[in-house]
Amino acid sequence: MKQDPTLCKALLKTLNRIGPAGVEESAALERMEAEYGSPLTTQEAKDTLIFCADRGWVQSRRDEFENTRWWLTEAGKTRLSGM
Repeated sequence: MKQDPTLCKALLKTLNRIGPAGVEESAALERMEAEYGSPLTTQEAKDTLIFCADRGWVQSRRDEFENTRWWLTEAGKTRLSGM
């Protein structure tokens, strides 16, 4: 899968600002779009989440309300510092 590095950087920067508590998926996608500075399709945004998760840069879990929460991993912080 070919992924836009600028989208990955927008996601990693967004999650880094939020901190270890993470953020619900829809809010993460909205904030990533704002950081990117251009409208994204839902599929583009979700593909970026999956791409970054496959590389271990972000992780997710389901909270008690069945919402998916995403956060930045240590590997993601390392990757962000190299971008």
